[in-house]
Amino acid sequence: MPTPDGRAYDVLFVGTDEGKVVKAVNAASFESDDQVESIIVEEMEVLPPSVPIKNLYVVHNQLVVLSDDEIQAVPLQRCASDRITTCR
Repeated sequence: MPTPDGRAYDVLFVGTDEGKVVKAVNAASFESDDQVESIIVEEMEVLPPSVPIKNLYVVHNQLVVLSDDEIQAVPLQRCASDRITTCR
C-alpha cells in the first residue's frame, strides 16, 4: 500500500525475544534500488516481555504475531496512537 503521496517504501517487521515487534522503513527505497536508509518507525509490545516472538505473517491489513503458545494480530498501519497521530 503506497503512502498518501503515492510513494512506496520497503517496510520490515522484526520480532524480538522480549515480545516486541520493531517496524522499520527503508527511507531510500522509493528513490533507489541499492541504497538503504533504515529508520525505526515504531516499537510495539505485542506479547509479554518474557515471551519470544517465533514468527510474523502479513494477512490482509494485519500483522499476525506468533509465539509458542499465543497468537496476536495488530493492524499494519497504526496511525492513531499516543505516539503516532498520522500515517503521513
